[in-house]
Amino acid sequence: MLPIPIRDRVAKWLLAACLVGLLAVSGSANAEVTLVRLQTDDGNVYRGELIRQTAEVVVLNVEGIDASFDQEDIAVFEILESPEQLYQRRRAELAKDDLAGRLALAREMRDLDALRWAKLELMSLDRDFPEHPVVRDELAIVEAHQRLAQTRADDADNPRRDLPRRPERRGEVEGDEFLSSRQINLIKVYEVDLSTEPRIVISDETLDSFFQKYSDNRLVPTGRRDRGAFKRLDGHEQLDLMFRVQARDLYDQVDVRQEPTPLARFRRTVNPQYVARYFAPTFGHGEIPGLSLFNKRPEDEAEAYTNFYRLTQFRYEGTPMIDRANPKLSLMLQWGLARESARFPAPDIPGWKPAFSSTDDTEYQRYVDWIDSLFKEDLDYGITPALSDELE
Repeated sequence: MLPIPIRDRVAKWLLAACLVGLLAVSGSANAEVTLVRLQTDDGNVYRGELIRQTAEVVVLNVEGIDASFDQEDIAVFEILESPEQLYQRRRAELAKDDLAGRLALAREMRDLDALRWAKLELMSLDRDFPEHPVVRDELAIVEAHQRLAQTRADDADNPRRDLPRRPERRGEVEGDEFLSSRQINLIKVYEVDLSTEPRIVISDETLDSFFQKYSDNRLVPTGRRDRGAFKRLDGHEQLDLMFRVQARDLYDQVDVRQEPTPLARFRRTVNPQYVARYFAPTFGHGEIPGLSLFNKRPEDEAEAYTNFYRLTQFRYEGTPMIDRANPKLSLMLQWGLARESARFPAPDIPGWKPAFSSTDDTEYQRYVDWIDSLFKEDLDYGITPALSDELE
């Protein structure tokens, strides 16, 4: 639907009255969520679920927060497709054998928190492409999101939810050994795929610093009007320019609110099913000097991202644990193969056993595919110190 410019006070009132009536009629037929894109007179754009609309005010739920807007301050009001409508329309455009397109649709539904439709498409994909590792991983991620949503709903219904809770212990691990939330977000910044148009927020203060520090770069807007237009862009578009200018000193001020898919796969699948169950207890508890991994709460963000960071930074005798250019040569997988079939056999560790039957093992191929989904070049996240046995 095309956005409707609203400039005249009377026109706004009439449009609001019509929409109130329209929504009342449609609401009686079904309980579908109405999604809205709203732009205020000062140029700010908001997207969210329409909670209430009268001739004087519009209330949207924007990322979990109810925000109220005066009708006289609204420049553009656009009713968007519901997740179900969007799913049905996009799905009708895709062929049954279009794996990439259907996966993209499922991920889009997941990003919109339309988990029902994401799972529906992934279950259909699982039937059409049996045992496909990417489909299975995506399905596991969606199901994990559903469990989390249910847990939050249960907590909301719990009258004791506001009572203080006993701090959770992490076994023998001290909290300051984990990456901080800021460092975790920085990893997300470096690993984000802008082509997926992820949800990213960059404050005006950070953008002002960007304009000032990089004003000599011809790509950076200079005039007041151009800078104002740049501030109205989506966050992923703003970050794209920051990447091109290589404004690394500002990356830690970028807020990534949508977990990059490869990192979500690591946290939900690779870390709990392989690293925590096999690799950490076999190699990461002092068996390899300088390599320390955790496996107490493998889906915990701090624990999972710390393992991910340490695995990406660690080299053993010059060979990386995670080889982005040659995933099959990654030591974290090579050491899970029988020594006679490995290019880099596992070190001599008491009690060691292979994790994979061969390189044709479904689980082995799944983790190869995961590494292959990462950026091909090693990334310096700007987190120190780097971990390596060569630093010992």
